[in-house]
Parts: sequence; C-alpha cells; structure tokens
Amino acid sequence: MKTKSLFLVLFSLLPLSKYAQEMSRSVLASAGDFATSTQFGDIHWTLGEVAVAYFPGGDLQVAEGFHQLYVDLLVSTDQPPVEDWDVNVYPIPTADRLFITTPSGENCRLELFGATGQLIRSASTTDSDTEWSIAELPPGAYWLLIWNEEGARRQFQIQKIRR
Repeated sequence: MKTKSLFLVLFSLLPLSKYAQEMSRSVLASAGDFATSTQFGDIHWTLGEVAVAYFPGGDLQVAEGFHQLYVDLLVSTDQPPVEDWDVNVYPIPTADRLFITTPSGENCRLELFGATGQLIRSASTTDSDTEWSIAELPPGAYWLLIWNEEGARRQFQIQKIRR
C-alpha cells in the first residue's frame, strides 16, 4: 500500500517537472535592467563585480559576477550593396575636386557625409560624369554614398588633404 501511494505521488508530480527547468531572463545585480523591443532587439545593463564563477550545464548556464554577455541581434532586411555596379570616384586622396562616374542614364543619388555623420552635400544626377568641388571643406575623412533607384549602392571613403 505504501509503495502504491509513493508511486501515485511521484507520477502525479511528473508533469510539473517540465516547468521546473524554465527560467525567464532577468538581471540579478545591485543595479541593472533588461528590456526587449521588437524593433531594436534586447538591451541589458548591470553594475557589479568582475566575473568570479561560471557553471554550464545543458540548457542552463549560471554565471556570477559582472554582467554576462547575451547577444540577441535583429537581422536587417536591407539588400546588400551591389559590388559589380560600375561606379568610380577619383582621385583619392584629393585636395580640391572629386570626379564621380556612374552608369550613363541612371538616376543616381550622391551624398557626402562628414566624419561625425553629418550630411554635408547631396545631389541627384543622370550624367555619367560628375565633378564636385570640395576645396572649401577642411582636410579630413569624408564618406561618399552613391545609390540608384534599383537599390544598388556603393560607398567611398574620401580623404581631403591640404593643397
């Protein structure tokens, strides 16, 4: 009789065992937080001490100490740049002018950005040869982004030097 009751109790607790291993992600620290966004992914932050111990075990990993890295990145749906698109920019480095060649007849958008990401100049062109004067810009690094209506795009790092 005792054995039957013991087996009855064990088998009645068996369905609960599948829930015993589930843990939601949370931050256990003196200060920290965890946030999820469907648009941007996850962000985690904590204040703590240097990692002192790590206990791997199957699907469960336990770490003590400083915030443990968890990467949950969203994959972009943008199309990769077309590498064989016939676009050229020269001379690099330059002191005063840029010559930009694009396929003839294509409507292309040109944008020049500074090192801090600020848009400095933009234009649209259907000409196959375009000349931009950058003599008025201070020496430094710039980015030229060129794309067409079909989604092909290329970027070039421009070095502006002193004359």
